[in-house]
Amino acid sequence: MIKKPLLMLILLLGFIFIAGCDDKNIINDSLIFNGKLVSHSDCKKDTENFQSDEVISKVDYQFDKSLNTLSLKHINVQFNCCPDSLKTDIVLVNDTIFIKEYEVNGKCRCVCLYDLDMLITGVEAKKYTIKITQPLQIIFDVDLEKNPIGSFNVIKE
Repeated sequence: MIKKPLLMLILLLGFIFIAGCDDKNIINDSLIFNGKLVSHSDCKKDTENFQSDEVISKVDYQFDKSLNTLSLKHINVQFNCCPDSLKTDIVLVNDTIFIKEYEVNGKCRCVCLYDLDMLITGVEAKKYTIKITQPLQIIFDVDLEKNPIGSFNVIKE
């Protein structure tokens, strides 16, 4: 015969196990936040730059609600002409997406413009502030529920 304290422990463990199987507690892999640099252009020639005297850089974004992904294209990012590589660090803190763009081992005495393509997964259809740092700091707000596609222009001061 099972003693009462042992029976209570078995029942308690069984209840915890059953409660832990509730669908609300299952983590949806598509909502795990992750961001990465997918690709970047080669060093752009002067003819490939914006034709506008006012816009010096631009960030295009596109949100896919069915996949919970946010694609960003940062156009005309200035880095060294011959880095070993270009990188990004992307993190989410509350409702702010922080993106650090940087070069690794710039070896030349010149600069180029590049286009960076980033993919962020685990994004919800809601409002975010996006903060991009590289030599410049770019800060803008997006409402992915109302405007899943858009852009932000960086204007020459």
